[in-house]
Amino acid sequence: MKYKEIIPVVNEILSQYSFALTIRQIYYRLISDPYNLFSNTRSMYNSLD
Repeated sequence: MKYKEIIPVVNEILSQYSFALTIRQIYYRLISDPYNLFSNTRSMYNSLD
């Protein structure tokens, strides 16, 4: 996983909310449209934590 590519997307996602998101919420945004950055697997989820 390339964090340099993910950090700007996470910042974009966070800017859309007026409250803090959990890692799980951010993860599900990253794997869904319009981002689809990686597959929905436990190992990918664990790598973000």
